[in-house]
Amino acid sequence: MLALASVLAHEAVAQAPAAPASRPAGGPAGIPTGAPGATSPALVTLPAARGTGRISGVVLDGATKKPVEFATVALLPATGDKPVDGTVADDKGRFSMKGLAAGEYRLQLSFIGYGSLTQPVTLADGKMTLDLGTVALTPAAQQLNEVTVNGERPVVESKPDRLVYNAATDNTNKGSTAADVLRKAPW
Repeated sequence: MLALASVLAHEAVAQAPAAPASRPAGGPAGIPTGAPGATSPALVTLPAARGTGRISGVVLDGATKKPVEFATVALLPATGDKPVDGTVADDKGRFSMKGLAAGEYRLQLSFIGYGSLTQPVTLADGKMTLDLGTVALTPAAQQLNEVTVNGERPVVESKPDRLVYNAATDNTNKGSTAADVLRKAPW
């Protein structure tokens, strides 16, 4: 009988939720942390205005007309620089943002090696879907002219197993005989 009571007590303790090592005293508005309706302070986010708006399009290279893979697309408010929403174009240059509220925005497209493009967009109650079609980014990279690299060997090279004397690079050897060059060679 005593063994049965011990097993039941052990199971009751095992089923109780474990208390975290440190728990704040309470959540917002006096709601105890962990209670239904409580939110963790790390997970509190500002509510974003959401709606049924949708903006889509395709980002292309302005010169080659090829898709710009993984271009950054940011939706900014009409004034200010804090993004409202954003996405990245896929491998075909396509992008789509959904769940946008009606309003006036600026759409900013950018990618490394291209100039940034910002254009105004408006989502109104009657027109909540906006297909921009193709949007061309202008390449910002500059083509360099050809480069010629001239290298010269040092007069004396130290290799792990030998010492090399490059007589052709020694300017003091000009006009000398082979015997003179051999006399000057380091041994």
